[in-house]
Amino acid sequence: DKSGKEADYGFKGYWLDSQRRPKFMYRFLAMDVEDYWMAIPGELDASFRRFLQFDSKAHYTNLWMRAATGTTIEEHGADAFLIDKRVIMSFELDTDKRPVIQISPNQQALLVPIDLQHGKASITQEIKW
Repeated sequence: DKSGKEADYGFKGYWLDSQRRPKFMYRFLAMDVEDYWMAIPGELDASFRRFLQFDSKAHYTNLWMRAATGTTIEEHGADAFLIDKRVIMSFELDTDKRPVIQISPNQQALLVPIDLQHGKASITQEIKW
């Protein structure tokens, strides 16, 4: 499997919002990706919310984002998953497709669909620990 520049991934820089939070920009083949994070304060459970925007000039199908890997990944309520009994990930997707757990001999992976509609898609991921 290829990764990084060999797989035609490229980091395109970042910019800071008014609160000095970075928004990262990537390019994969003919698709631009914006990725930014926001801390969510909590009395018991701190969390991050991650926002991903995809904008493609090409028509791609069957795209997936690997959101997590671990020894165990279990469903944990509606649209949420428990990773290694420590981290909870939940998703808001702009598609009816759902994340899937891919099982291999030594680990599991949580795959989230990127369903481009008119070249655009978005994913909101919440991560609690």
